[in-house]
Amino acid sequence: MKVVGKGAEVEGKALSQEYPGRFLMMGRLEHCDLKGHLQTAKIYLLPSHSETFNIAGAEALCCGCSVVGPAQIPSSAFFAGQASGTISYLRSPVHMADALEAEIYEWDTGQRCDRHISDTWGALVGKHAIARRYLEFATTHRINRFC
Repeated sequence: MKVVGKGAEVEGKALSQEYPGRFLMMGRLEHCDLKGHLQTAKIYLLPSHSETFNIAGAEALCCGCSVVGPAQIPSSAFFAGQASGTISYLRSPVHMADALEAEIYEWDTGQRCDRHISDTWGALVGKHAIARRYLEFATTHRINRFC
């Protein structure tokens, strides 16, 4: 399992020692390097305690990953709502692990499809969908230029 993000090296040290060879602590990556990892991953785990929209989760969905996150992050339920993830109703490690196990089961039993997830979410939150919404807004509100 690859663990990416600020603090991954420190937080994951105990995991790496307890389960040698099972966790690869990547640390913080440049945005341009993240896409390749998302395209080969199956699940994006959001352990955050506070998040707004969670752009990284949307990017993961567009790459075909499903999302596991706590119900306290509003976008978790939204992201899981298209056969594309599992939410944990409590943010505790035990409940998050249960949600992650449930999502792994979904993949193992063929209930998840990376192409379906990518197509669905690309149409909703992909760069072309967002650009189209901006243009529609500008046209609707007669905005001739962007400031």
